[in-house]
Amino acid sequence: PLRLMKRNQGMRLVIDTLICTIKPVIYVIFFSTFTFCVFALVGQGLYGGKLFRCSAGQALYPAGKLECSGHYITDPGDGSFLAPRVWSNPTFHFDTYSDAVFTLFRINTIKYVGIVYDVMDITELHQSPSFNAHGENAFFFVAYLIVGALFVMNLFVGFIVDGFNLNKGSSKLDVTYTRLSRQFKEHRPREDTLALLKPNNPFCTSLGQFLNGSKFQVFSVGCVFINVGFMLADHADPSPNFQRLMDLQNLVFYFELIAEILLFVIAFGPGALYDDTWKRFDLFVAVGSTLGYIASSPEVTQFVKAFRLLRVVRLMIIIKKIRIIIETLVKCLPQLLNVVVLLFLVYSMFSVVAMSLFMTTKFGVRLGPTANFKTWPNAMLTCYQMVTGDEWMTIMDDCRVTPPSCTPLFDNTLAPGYGYSGPRMTFGDCGSETAAPVFFLSFKLVAEAIMLNLFIGMVIDHFSFITEEVSHEEDPLWDNGASADQIIQIVECFKALGLGTTIIPIANLPKLVNALPLPLGLRTQEGVLVYEEEDRVMLKFVRAELNLTVMEHRAREEEMVRGSLYGWYQWMATCGRFREYESSVTFHEVMMALVHWRKPRLVPLVARMARQPTIKKVIRIAHILVIRDCLQTYNKRKAVAAAEELPRATSPTFNGSSRLIGSSFLLGVEPAKLESNPLHRRAQQGAPSPPKSRPRARTLLSPMQALLPQQPPHRAPSALKPSSSKARVHASPAAWEGALTSLSPTAG
Repeated sequence: PLRLMKRNQGMRLVIDTLICTIKPVIYVIFFSTFTFCVFALVGQGLYGGKLFRCSAGQALYPAGKLECSGHYITDPGDGSFLAPRVWSNPTFHFDTYSDAVFTLFRINTIKYVGIVYDVMDITELHQSPSFNAHGENAFFFVAYLIVGALFVMNLFVGFIVDGFNLNKGSSKLDVTYTRLSRQFKEHRPREDTLALLKPNNPFCTSLGQFLNGSKFQVFSVGCVFINVGFMLADHADPSPNFQRLMDLQNLVFYFELIAEILLFVIAFGPGALYDDTWKRFDLFVAVGSTLGYIASSPEVTQFVKAFRLLRVVRLMIIIKKIRIIIETLVKCLPQLLNVVVLLFLVYSMFSVVAMSLFMTTKFGVRLGPTANFKTWPNAMLTCYQMVTGDEWMTIMDDCRVTPPSCTPLFDNTLAPGYGYSGPRMTFGDCGSETAAPVFFLSFKLVAEAIMLNLFIGMVIDHFSFITEEVSHEEDPLWDNGASADQIIQIVECFKALGLGTTIIPIANLPKLVNALPLPLGLRTQEGVLVYEEEDRVMLKFVRAELNLTVMEHRAREEEMVRGSLYGWYQWMATCGRFREYESSVTFHEVMMALVHWRKPRLVPLVARMARQPTIKKVIRIAHILVIRDCLQTYNKRKAVAAAEELPRATSPTFNGSSRLIGSSFLLGVEPAKLESNPLHRRAQQGAPSPPKSRPRARTLLSPMQALLPQQPPHRAPSALKPSSSKARVHASPAAWEGALTSLSPTAG
């Protein structure tokens, strides 16, 4: 079943983390074995052969082995029968080296109370134990708990957390690059739910501004404080007046919450309830409170009070440090589901093995109706109980039962002497003295020491990511990566050009880079466009790489349509998703392409080496785009000349079926406007007004023509450099060489 988990990206991360921890975990196991060896030898020398005792209540101290003979009558509660006295050892002892190691492993799992009491009661060899005869023997176990249980076992946690860190990279540049890619995924634009029902009239816009204003937020927080204060003042046996006051304030604040949700729906539409996490939380509280009023039951009403108390969580986000913890928990939920699924599969495999080994084992001290392996659900429940603190060593001891304490085979002819007279069976009710220790030791090591610590590693990984984002010092040039605010600023520009979706047509790439701030875009913090020949070459490569991305996606879709195995594999790898628009790319694809070409110093050496085959394809496509733009420019000028000679003739368009996208002239549609982008409006207000240009024959331009210095869309004249007519299509050899040199694996 684990092979199916690689289809999910989150599961692949968890499995990759486990794979990264295999080697260090083996080292930890070897170190634990060394610790077992040392303490086992010491324990064997101190307590070997001294834990024997007579049957329960017989041959008490100062008697010993000699007095433990003959027969005795058992306790009346057990049936009062005659039984022989037995001088025996407890299950866990230090007589042999293997038994000492297994006893220490039990102590490692913090199940040490019984064995510590037995050792503290030791008197002399062949003598019965006495209560607390040598209490100083407990120091041996205290020392081992500190070294073995608290230090060595926590090494598993450390290496599993390190496995999550290995996925980020080993150097500072690797960590920065991985964090930047993760930021693009975490803050990617998300399509509005029920966008068609989102109101756009002035009243709803004004209402939304009022609801998001500071005055209404203070009012909402104040209502929550007052409501929680009243609920904290509740007590047993209240007076009638106090109870009426409590009921009245609950009703008032209930309607206040309902009104707040309704106003939010009117202002932003019903889809905003799903998009806003905290509004979903308010809706959950409102539904729970409504059910309490409908039920009209005191028990249900008391339970519903907990729903209103949950609104206190909203107040916690005001405090920055608490907000970090809450955001960490929220972001852990999707990954938590992946870990739970992986744990379910691992526990299922151990349950199936336990059923095959101990399904018919007779009940014992702990193995019984509440803990057994007779069916798969019971086996899963027993595994869960052992992980959460049940007496696994007692269950293991019950599973080690051997003849004559059990019947090896329910067949009187093959196993006579056990008094069985029922039908012949092919099995007995004995356990396995060899398989039981191996199974339970493996289960505790894999399912508890390794798998459960994935939760700790996952939480620490998300916590470190959020704290790094919060503590990151914003750098305009991204020398140490980007902050969360800078990524959100880019997302706003992307959404303005995304036509209401989470993808963007390649034709809108020129307008996107014109609106984005440096270093990925061309606009400075003051709103001035900085455009040089090297920028034009870099953007040509970005356009070529995005074309390559679309071509590869088309190839996967065509393979799937043809029904090939590779196509279905790719379809499953992408979770069966297709692009809404054929000539479009996602936010993550655009941003990573811009980072690779506009900010190559953030790309580590390993990523550069892995991109070498892609770069070769990109260079080839870039040359094709240059030739294609030349042909389109020539056709356009020829059409303009023909239109001037023949006014009644229409200018021809290029109808080639090219697989390369990125030209609005080819698409035959006008790219999305930037007037709706608030960042663009602010930049336009701060930037000098563009000079008046002569009227052009057509407004449909190719992306590279839209970026030409002679025709800058919304570009400040002070930031432009004059260029020759040849530079409109071709870049100088020095610029191409500089762009490629900066992306070589050995470049700084």
